[in-house]
Amino acid sequence: MTKPNRKRAAPSERHLPASDTLPARFMQGGLLQFQLKRLIGELLAQSDLNPDMRASLLRHLAITPDHPELVLLAHLRDIQDPNDLPPY
Repeated sequence: MTKPNRKRAAPSERHLPASDTLPARFMQGGLLQFQLKRLIGELLAQSDLNPDMRASLLRHLAITPDHPELVLLAHLRDIQDPNDLPPY
């Protein structure tokens, strides 16, 4: 007895709705950018956030407000000790 050959959808296809069902604000900047902006906002809203981390996020956000992925990358470079990074 052979099993039916079912093609599995890629993870991104299984978890995201069709593009015509997404609100326009997601499609303009992309879903990832929307999620990253929301994440940055949630981080900045924390009352107990380290002041240096807050300043770093705000500084990078002021430089590249339309690119939250660059904001987070630059922020992580600021706070990450280069000696803690794995060798590449």
